[in-house]
Amino acid sequence: MCANMNLSEKKDKGNFPFVSIIIPVFNSEKIIRRCLESLLRQTYPTEKYEIIIVDNGSYDNSVKIIKEFPIKLFFEKRAHNSYMARNCGLRHAKGEIIAFIDADCIARKDWLQNLIEPFKDVNVGVVAGEVLNYKPMNLIQGFYAFSDFLRQETKVQKKVPAIGTANVAFRKVIFNIVGQFDENFRWGGDNDFGVRIQKETNYLIRFAKRAKVYHFHRISLKELIRHAYTYGLGKGRFLIKYSNNKRIKDIIEGFCTFFRLLAGIFILPLYSYKILKSGKSITESLAYPIFDKFFCIVDQIGKIIFLISKDDVFLRNN
Repeated sequence: MCANMNLSEKKDKGNFPFVSIIIPVFNSEKIIRRCLESLLRQTYPTEKYEIIIVDNGSYDNSVKIIKEFPIKLFFEKRAHNSYMARNCGLRHAKGEIIAFIDADCIARKDWLQNLIEPFKDVNVGVVAGEVLNYKPMNLIQGFYAFSDFLRQETKVQKKVPAIGTANVAFRKVIFNIVGQFDENFRWGGDNDFGVRIQKETNYLIRFAKRAKVYHFHRISLKELIRHAYTYGLGKGRFLIKYSNNKRIKDIIEGFCTFFRLLAGIFILPLYSYKILKSGKSITESLAYPIFDKFFCIVDQIGKIIFLISKDDVFLRNN
């Protein structure tokens, strides 16, 4: 009986596609160990996946820690750009399925198994998992958790899906069809890649609710400001690439949105009251609306700055 069970298990393992998990890393010494430990504890057959780390110029102890693990390590030093790092990983990947997770995420032990499950349908080309919040340690992280900033379920179901690379898998053939990540993006390149998949392939995009990772959010106000600003820069590049408007029209619309956001400051007390009624503390109810408004304003500033930083302001530039 035991022999039959072993044969059955081997047969089942033969049905699992080989997966390459790619992780771009930059100064992640505080969390990369826990990320890798979680990936090595997966319920997915060990011989059916590889872990590829691409260090993107870390100057902390990230590389030293990574070398303690049985993974493949490569380096991308052309620029600090996570999409360059992901493309570097792609060039070395052997899997028929390519999975991405970020260095500041911890995967549940059944993450990979659940993420790969929808690929049994040959029409499915992309599967996005859920990105949940690791237990917040302060108000900044609490705000990120409250806003569900990285939650994927609703984003994937939009007409133009946003496919976050913190938790997603692709058939490798997709990269042969649409190419790799656009390295002109430093931020927002995953959304650009989602658009290209929709335009250039007939593959379906699915959401795997049980494929969960837990994300460590920014911890300081300085990091939140930097995040909001760079997020806006990515939106600006995305708009330049896909907008049918003249650049000057996009800039004018950007300023209009900016002033509407400023005007919205006056209704923050109502937002605070709503949060308080939901069961949050007084401190959280006061802080979260301020952080939210501040993030949106800085985000919009980044977007406008990117739009006006090009020479051909009055033209559409692809």
